[in-house]
Amino acid sequence: MCKVELEKIKFKSYCWSIGTTSFRMKYFNLMIEEQLRLLKIFFEKKENKNKQWSDVELQSEYYDFLKCNNFIKGEANNKAKDARQKTSGLVDIGLIDDNRRLTEVGEELLKISLASDFKDNNFFGIDKDSYIYMLQLLKYTTDNNIRPFIVLLKVLIELGSISYEEFTYVIPLVVDAESARVVVENIKNMRNGALNVEEIMLKIMWDMENYKAAYSYFLSHDSSEATFRLINMNRKSTIYDKPYSKLYELLVQVYVNKDNSKIYDLYEAINKLSGKAKGYWKKLIFSPTTRSKVKKNGVEYLKDIPLSKFTEEFEIKKYIFETIHLFKWKSTLDDYSDLNKRYFNLSDLIIFEDEKVTCSFLANQYFKSSIEDIFNTSFSEPEGFDELITIEEILGDNVPQMEDVQTEIAAYFDEEYLEVDEIQEYVNNERLKRFEDLIDRKFPKEILLYLVDCFEKRNDDELNAHICDNANPPTMFEYILGIIWYNLSGRKGNILDFMNLSLDANLLPKSHAGGGEADIIYKYDSCDHYPMHELLLEATLADDSTQRRMEMEPVSRHLLKNLSDTKNTSNYAVLVSTSIHPSVISDFRGRAKTEQTLDNVNYYDGIKLIPLDTNVIKNYINSEKTYEDIYEILEDAYHSEISMRDGWYELEILNKS
Repeated sequence: MCKVELEKIKFKSYCWSIGTTSFRMKYFNLMIEEQLRLLKIFFEKKENKNKQWSDVELQSEYYDFLKCNNFIKGEANNKAKDARQKTSGLVDIGLIDDNRRLTEVGEELLKISLASDFKDNNFFGIDKDSYIYMLQLLKYTTDNNIRPFIVLLKVLIELGSISYEEFTYVIPLVVDAESARVVVENIKNMRNGALNVEEIMLKIMWDMENYKAAYSYFLSHDSSEATFRLINMNRKSTIYDKPYSKLYELLVQVYVNKDNSKIYDLYEAINKLSGKAKGYWKKLIFSPTTRSKVKKNGVEYLKDIPLSKFTEEFEIKKYIFETIHLFKWKSTLDDYSDLNKRYFNLSDLIIFEDEKVTCSFLANQYFKSSIEDIFNTSFSEPEGFDELITIEEILGDNVPQMEDVQTEIAAYFDEEYLEVDEIQEYVNNERLKRFEDLIDRKFPKEILLYLVDCFEKRNDDELNAHICDNANPPTMFEYILGIIWYNLSGRKGNILDFMNLSLDANLLPKSHAGGGEADIIYKYDSCDHYPMHELLLEATLADDSTQRRMEMEPVSRHLLKNLSDTKNTSNYAVLVSTSIHPSVISDFRGRAKTEQTLDNVNYYDGIKLIPLDTNVIKNYINSEKTYEDIYEILEDAYHSEISMRDGWYELEILNKS
């Protein structure tokens, strides 16, 4: 092979991803906000103001600063590298510049976070921070001038939905306008049964000149380590490709030459592979087993694969060449998938549920008329990436006409015309139906009881697995308590309006750095059992002295402010915790019988504050108590003359639950 041909055998990007894998972390929204705050503080220090990020010593100091502020734990072997990794994702989406100072976009996000001012009335019905992330994602461009968010919107609008498998292994392979057309066509063929995901990947692979050249080289050369180090085109170190020479040799001996004595050697050769490719090869070749079982009777666990039917060298080499690269691609795409999902989730326009990916109704309606033009003109660096610019400026001539969008939405709801606020009402009703479906599907009674147990034991891994990993335990506790109380209340009212929580497009909770309001303000209309009133439902996982410090004053303050704002003295507050500290019970009981004021203007002869632990909540669930029952119990407990020392909590609250 001539020098020109050899030069073709080089790694070329075959997919896109957003950000960097080193920036993948739980509680994504919260971590972004917190790090923006810490970066701001760090560079406002007199000694750091004029320093450049390229200073490795400064990077190490920033790592120590993060650790001192409990942003990270442990001890990195290379502090400077870890500091670069922790900040790289913020650079990627334009929140900080290369010198790690906040951009105009980053400053606005920090402002929203510090003020806990997330609620907005934009057309998409998403939080203020999500709207900014959406704008950034519309601008975000990869090194090869692909805008992944626009690619995803185009595909979702054209196809309606895609599977998680398609999201992971197919959509990121769109690297230009032509490949977008091919990918959409291939997905359609796959749904008709004409293709599978791996065949789509191979079709795209064989369209790339470097893979054609690598295979041509492989056909005319032996299967040495040097050969595999060349044809595997590893963009990092080629040392990881050395084991493939032995793997090739043993695959031929076992499957082509039918030498069963080499089965165990093949198993061991697979174990020498690195990364996720090892798992793919093991799953392809062997049934679930162990090393000792393969050593004893390997043929029993060996799977039949197409390689066993090939006799010609070009067929053997092609199959192994394809499989090596297919598994390398899948390993890479697996790594990127979770990262891509986290970034897309920031916009609150992309929905991931039921093994399906869709875009929100309003996003679909807004973009569908112009997505083709938006896509076709998106293959270039955008202007103002780190600046706060409007969606109209980003989309330019392709911005949809709102009157047309409103007309389309009205037609969807069988209306002649709808104003934007009327559209929001329709969408909110649909959103509530989705939330109730989510509760029925994801949080039935037995799961809710299990999750309450997890909160009591602080089994955070299980909480993340059953709820989500973009919310910390306190936020998840508020969310689950809201669902429980919604069920106890017979699902009256709109719980999504009552919860002061940010929910993503999947209607799952996400944590922010701020706070300040009651967690849930439940509104009840009057009926035979109670007057019209509001219930401030507060949740905390704090215990002992921490609970006393964190909850006693805020809960009473929230209620007093509510009483002052609403002028309704029937309103009351409930604090729920996994364990209620006696000092909190004492404080709440004291406030029931003493004059209270927040502002020296409005005075109340006692306020109704009720503490409940999670044992009580579980009893309510198990005994199928209704809110009417609960209201009567809490009202009687509030007016009770039993003292704490005589067992007020046990007699009036616990025993009646």
